[in-house]
Amino acid sequence: MSRIATIQSEVCAHYGISLRDINGQCRQRHIAHPRQMAMAIARDLDPQPSYPEIGAKFGGRDHTTALHAFKAVQKRQEENPDYHAEFMLVSGRVLEAINPNRVIFRTSRKGATQ
Repeated sequence: MSRIATIQSEVCAHYGISLRDINGQCRQRHIAHPRQMAMAIARDLDPQPSYPEIGAKFGGRDHTTALHAFKAVQKRQEENPDYHAEFMLVSGRVLEAINPNRVIFRTSRKGATQ
């Protein structure tokens, strides 16, 4: 499964929508919001896919749609701490699906990693 397919799958599961919805033409908020979130996560987690590639994976959308989604999600995160928390929650879910064996080391010393 490709990374974008995993992102779509996890975002759909989180919001309770189908892959058909996220890739479809519906512009209703309960569908458009998760779609924008998924596009932004796709770009945020892996800058390799270009905006045209991301748009194409989301129902053949134009690159400007993917760019708009990324900028809109960034702006909402800056303006709304609850939205930022939602983005981090969904991103974390996606990261867990992409790499379930990821281990994060923490220490009590500031700036130290193991």
